[in-house]
Amino acid sequence: MLDDLTTIVATAVRAFPDKTGKERSALINGLHSYDSDAVLKAMETLLHNGDEDFRYFVMEAVVRFDVSRAAALLLPFVDDPSDRLRYHACGLLGDCADPSATTALLRRAQSDPDVDIRALAIFSLGKIGDASTIPALEAIAATDDAVDSHSFPIPSTVQIAINYIRTGTPYPPE
Repeated sequence: MLDDLTTIVATAVRAFPDKTGKERSALINGLHSYDSDAVLKAMETLLHNGDEDFRYFVMEAVVRFDVSRAAALLLPFVDDPSDRLRYHACGLLGDCADPSATTALLRRAQSDPDVDIRALAIFSLGKIGDASTIPALEAIAATDDAVDSHSFPIPSTVQIAINYIRTGTPYPPE
C-alpha cells in the first residue's frame, strides 16, 4: 500500500500523458510544497512499481522535480532490460549533466545492442562535458559505423559530442 505522499505523486505522474511540458512542470511544481526528500523517496518507490509506461513518466518527473539529485535515481535504468527505459534514462541523464552518470553512459555508448541508445548515450556524454571521455568516444567513432534511426552515423554523433565537450555547444559556429 502506498503512503499518502506517494499516492499524491503517483496521481500527478498519471496525468503526464495528456499534458504539455509546461503543464507537467506545473504538476511537479505543486509537489514543492512537500519535503523534497520525502517527494524524492516517493518517486524512488514509484520508479520500481507499475508498468513501463508509468515508470517512464516517473523518470521524467524526477528530473522535473530536482534535476540536481535526479541522476542517482535514474542511473539504475541505464541497465534496464527495456530498450525504451534505457533510452529515456540516457537522455534524461544528459539533461541532468551530472558527471556521476559518465561511466554508465560510456558503457551504454560502447556496448548497447540498440544503436539509438548508443547514439543518445554519446550525445549525453557530450552534454555532461567530461573531457576525459574524448579518447573513448574517438575509439567508438573508429569502430562503430552504425546509423541510428534518424539516419545519423555514430561517428558523426561522436563528433558532435566531442564538439559539445570542447566548446559547450553541440554544433560549431557558422
